[in-house]
Amino acid sequence: MLTPQEITAALNARELAVASRDTEVVDPPASPVGLPTGALHPESIDVGLLDAGTAVAVLDRLLKDARLNLADWLRAADAAQHRPRTQITLMAGVGRQTVYRILEA
Repeated sequence: MLTPQEITAALNARELAVASRDTEVVDPPASPVGLPTGALHPESIDVGLLDAGTAVAVLDRLLKDARLNLADWLRAADAAQHRPRTQITLMAGVGRQTVYRILEA
């Protein structure tokens, strides 16, 4: 089992990874599904939880950044009357309701 200090260090490393959008910490998921319950060591469970939580936190931050960037581009395209909104929607890869919600906010 990890010590409280090791857990605190891992959580601090998570905060740094999220702040720097460090995608190196987002490895393909390692799931315990299919492993015999007795084969799981308490430390490997702790590490798995911390790693999975870090991956989720980094990806959540990246998704938030991407949504804000998309909203900025949608507003810029609409303000410039660059293309019809239906074409903007198609190019942005989001639903029509999402585009209208962003543009009318």
